[in-house]
Amino acid sequence: MKDVESKGLARFGLRASLVGALLAAGLAAAQPCPSATTVPNFRFVSSTQAFPRQVTYAWDVPAGAVSGTVYEILRAESGDYCAGFSAFEVIAETTATTHIVTLDGANRVYEFWVRVKGCNVAAAGAWIDDSFTLPPSAPVLAISATGANQVTLSLTPGDARTAAIVLERAGTNGSFQQIDTKFFYDLCPAGNTLTVLDFGLAPAPTTTARGRSTRGR
Repeated sequence: MKDVESKGLARFGLRASLVGALLAAGLAAAQPCPSATTVPNFRFVSSTQAFPRQVTYAWDVPAGAVSGTVYEILRAESGDYCAGFSAFEVIAETTATTHIVTLDGANRVYEFWVRVKGCNVAAAGAWIDDSFTLPPSAPVLAISATGANQVTLSLTPGDARTAAIVLERAGTNGSFQQIDTKFFYDLCPAGNTLTVLDFGLAPAPTTTARGRSTRGR
């Protein structure tokens, strides 16, 4: 009888400890959700350039968030700017409103996001950065048509490592000014050619335009 009692008490103690552990886990996982629906002002702060690059992001506290709110940092990856991204995965948790991520794989494109753990409260958008060891190729830019005080430009990215192309036009004083920027979601798929209308030109015998390929920060 004593042995049965000891086994029963041991089993009861084990069950009590399991229940306590489950309750503790539930309490640890449950945090009050903010009244806000988004994490505001998710932004790029700074980055290193040498591989492996380290990028600092920051965000503001959502309205109604309690002190010590836990945020999750999520990451997705792609082979280039025109390939599809993987599913987001949680790579870190923090109670701060800033976090440093490491682009630990060379020649990849990374997408980062932040959300409140356990809540449907996340940043309104993601940030994209890359770890390409070589800069993207220059775009191909040509004038495909002209009209009264306007030109039509055809623009083809040099490769899928291009995060954006900045279009510039020379003014009457010879200095270049930005007239438009096309991002990878405008440029893809790879090899795609865009048509850009540049209008409102001052009368001049010639017009000079150029495009600059850029990478992620």
